[in-house]
Amino acid sequence: MGVQPARIVFPESDRMEIAAAVNDILATGILTLGPYTRRFEDAFAAAHGGEASRLEAVATSSGTSALEIALRAADVTGRDVIVPANTFYATAAAVIRAGLHGRARSRGRWGRSGCNRAARSPPPACSDRGLIDR
Repeated sequence: MGVQPARIVFPESDRMEIAAAVNDILATGILTLGPYTRRFEDAFAAAHGGEASRLEAVATSSGTSALEIALRAADVTGRDVIVPANTFYATAAAVIRAGLHGRARSRGRWGRSGCNRAARSPPPACSDRGLIDR
């Protein structure tokens, strides 16, 4: 019998709205950092905290830049951070670009992250705040 592929059907009104937005974006030549990006950031922030929280969202071009921005925002420059030993280079690159010292850990005695609060003596890069050694 097999698994049937997902069939996602968009109503005609949604298709027309999407086509109009794509046409507008292509006509202006502003593919990034334009009004649609700002609208997305505002809608995302509102959906994840509302205006009362004063939450802001920033669209990024990659997961690497998102990690770097988050690490810089945490103001942890110069600290140690555990990075999975078996990961794509971009993960470690974000750590390095943010001014941190990456410490590779593989899955083993200390679990996936290298930090296990239940362990008797976790590695030195662990702290009560998680993977970043404060």
